[in-house]
Amino acid sequence: MYIHRHIEQKVKQLVRSFPSIAITGPRQSGKSTLLINTLKGYRYITFDDPLTRDRAISDPQFFIDSIGEKTIIDEIQYAPGILSYIKMKIDRNRDKKGMYIFTGSQQFTMIKNLGDSLAGRIALLDLLPFSVIEKKESTTLKTTLDYFVNAALTGSYPELVVEPSIDIYSWYSSCSFLQADALRY
Repeated sequence: MYIHRHIEQKVKQLVRSFPSIAITGPRQSGKSTLLINTLKGYRYITFDDPLTRDRAISDPQFFIDSIGEKTIIDEIQYAPGILSYIKMKIDRNRDKKGMYIFTGSQQFTMIKNLGDSLAGRIALLDLLPFSVIEKKESTTLKTTLDYFVNAALTGSYPELVVEPSIDIYSWYSSCSFLQADALRY
């Protein structure tokens, strides 16, 4: 089940205004799910796939030429070397908007790389877990106090909201990455 995010309209607006967009935020906050559900006509590529990542790193120019435009590139921080090739492609096609959409979880390093590499060519957005309003639209809780208590006890990560039967203690204990992400916010 996909729960619409309030940032969707901003993503659609920026796709029409910038050659590229980057969405960063903590792991498991719903970046990839948001983009796959919001930008239906886009191809999706993830650098979590070692073979895809190796192809991008070993021959970035061929990789960029082969993926075409209107592509979501997930976990861009694993192959930052392709950014200079993307910059050149964007510069050859400055009138085209929404060519590449990036996601990444290692926010500070990634934003510095993207900001330096694609300055003036990229819009940067941050996606956090569900807001209270998004959570209200997807649960049956009744009062503001109920939402507050629920968020305090279970959090607002999309998977936990969509699948309330998940053992939250096991989920959080399996997500050691959240401890590192929490230190950044």
